[in-house]
Amino acid sequence: MTNLDHAPVAGESFRVTLNLKDGSQKTYDFTASASAQKVASPDFPVFETDPLDPAAAAGKARDALIAFAGKENTIASIQGGNTPTLTATFDGGAYAAYDISLLSQPSAGDSITVQLALHDGTTTSVTLTATNGTASTGSFAIDPNPTTTAGNLKAALATALAAAAAGPLSASSTVRASQDFFSATTASGQAPKRIDTTGATPTYKDAALTSTVIWYQGDAANTDPRATASIRAGANLDVAIGARANEVPIQKALAGFAALAVDGLADPKATTTPGRLAALSSKTYDLLGKASNDPSLEAIATDFGLAASTLTSAKSQNAATRLTLQNVVDGVESAPIQEVAAKLLEVQNRLQASYQITSSLSKLSLVNYMS
Repeated sequence: MTNLDHAPVAGESFRVTLNLKDGSQKTYDFTASASAQKVASPDFPVFETDPLDPAAAAGKARDALIAFAGKENTIASIQGGNTPTLTATFDGGAYAAYDISLLSQPSAGDSITVQLALHDGTTTSVTLTATNGTASTGSFAIDPNPTTTAGNLKAALATALAAAAAGPLSASSTVRASQDFFSATTASGQAPKRIDTTGATPTYKDAALTSTVIWYQGDAANTDPRATASIRAGANLDVAIGARANEVPIQKALAGFAALAVDGLADPKATTTPGRLAALSSKTYDLLGKASNDPSLEAIATDFGLAASTLTSAKSQNAATRLTLQNVVDGVESAPIQEVAAKLLEVQNRLQASYQITSSLSKLSLVNYMS
């Protein structure tokens, strides 16, 4: 990212997507706040605009986002919801080009590898191996004429690059589009992105909430989902049992299943590009089963498991307390009549003695005492 068109003002919300060093992506939703001191989702600091240098604040906001992303991660996209929309400028560079020449005839078994960078931050490799026989997928034939050998290499490389575009690149694009759809909410600036093809180069554009599908219509606050609902389990014990359908682990799972479903509808027999299903399976594994996913569905299950354990423990404690209190009540309600009568008679005698002493003291005076 080279620049922002303006620095976010107080109350402005926007979404930032990062390409992480492990090849995955992560989305952060920010709201500019005058009280924020640093970039920490969901808060983004407000940088005051200098009338003499209006671009300085935008530069500071850009530097703050780059620092937040870190050295090993890159900013993939920024999506704003306010007017004017926050727009980021990226240095796309020139289209990739390569020039391969053969200085001498290759030997059988020699290979060439071309590494391709995908839009989600991951890479895929294309390797071609020289062979003396008939060339097959992943190889090129050696001909006595070096020019013919170079032509064979060119044709094999073009075929391999086309397969990579239809396989790993297609899978990467499908998964990213699926993630973008399921990360959307009704909050400003969080609608799914669309592709604008009206210009010479297709670009992302922000879609209005009224012109696109928002799958999640519920609460989109940046608060702990567990805290959205709780039950009283004791005098001083509340157990959090809340959840949201748009929690990140659930978003990833839905995006993974949707990507597989969409690709299956596009090519149900996987005959168009045999390698596409394998590439898509690898990408969706990162969403559905990758052990390093944080947070994960297992973490949500653990939260509810702990809540269930707490409720079970509280239930046992409450049952024990109830039994103790019931024993006390039963002791009062089931007392023998003779014992109750004896105790009441004893209390009556004490009261009568107390009344007699009180009566005698009330008649006592200094004259009576001296006489």
